[in-house]
Amino acid sequence: MNIPSCPGAGNYFEPLAPNNIIVNISDGVKNYTSKTFNVSSLAPNYNYSPLPAGVYTITIPTPPSGFIVNTTPYPQTATVVSSPVSGINIGLKSAPPPTYSISGTLFNDLNHDGTRDCVIQSVTPYPSCPGSSPEPGYSGATLTLTQGATTVGTTTSLADGSYSFTSLAGGTYNVNLTIPSGYTLVSSNPRTATLAPSATGIDFAITNSTKPWFQSVSGDMIQNGFTDTVPTGAASATPP
Repeated sequence: MNIPSCPGAGNYFEPLAPNNIIVNISDGVKNYTSKTFNVSSLAPNYNYSPLPAGVYTITIPTPPSGFIVNTTPYPQTATVVSSPVSGINIGLKSAPPPTYSISGTLFNDLNHDGTRDCVIQSVTPYPSCPGSSPEPGYSGATLTLTQGATTVGTTTSLADGSYSFTSLAGGTYNVNLTIPSGYTLVSSNPRTATLAPSATGIDFAITNSTKPWFQSVSGDMIQNGFTDTVPTGAASATPP
């Protein structure tokens, strides 16, 4: 990079990088910009002239699509006194492919409707459930992620019933739930997710009750036409 009343110059180590990349040259007060250009078959170059004496940082604000900065230290710095400064190079390399995630919740579906609701049905909206609580999550269940005939990974649901699979390449996956003993499935199994983007809300509804029930504002559990009085905090109560 050549600077004072001279051009600023440098080049990129990645010969496949395209031209017209914006390079930012800043003294902390004023910004100067340059666009890269090719010199014969060499990697793209950049320069800026003239520049006053000072200390400058050199960055690429927006790397071209498919590339990331691969230079240490970064940003690069240059001190301009009275002679040209050159060789302030910024390396680019091919960006790794993007990765995605799949996440959801396994919950005890107390009213058998396949959707996670507030325990007190008249209280809305879920998931905030003011004055109530959501249908309880189920912890410790095994979930297996497959892609075609390949098993990609396994995980277990956390204390709140949530689970996730991360660092996944794009594509179509199936999440398979091993149904816990004593429970039956309310939702579909497996659940399918297509990435990208990342998939959320890949939930599983299970139940350990033979009949649907929920808590009314009066404190009763309503179950197919008759009521049972239960303690406050129905989410922790054992359903009939």
